[in-house]
Amino acid sequence: MVRTDSSLAPRPAWPGLALWLLACFAAPALSAWARPDAWYAALVKPAWNPPGWVFGPVWTTLFLLMGTAAWLVWRCGGWRMQR
Repeated sequence: MVRTDSSLAPRPAWPGLALWLLACFAAPALSAWARPDAWYAALVKPAWNPPGWVFGPVWTTLFLLMGTAAWLVWRCGGWRMQR
């Protein structure tokens, strides 16, 4: 006899990943209105300061990786199992 219990069926992984990514991108989305004003442009920055266009792709990649890492921990048993 084959057991057809729906709790044993594998769940699709993408909804969980989408929720973790949404959670990770919610904070920067909410803070997008607080852009640096003229005070930031007036700061004396060191020579090794990266150009402004670098920050968008780098932070997007970091938040994408943080959401994916949180999702992977969650899929492997959650925070209690991964201490």
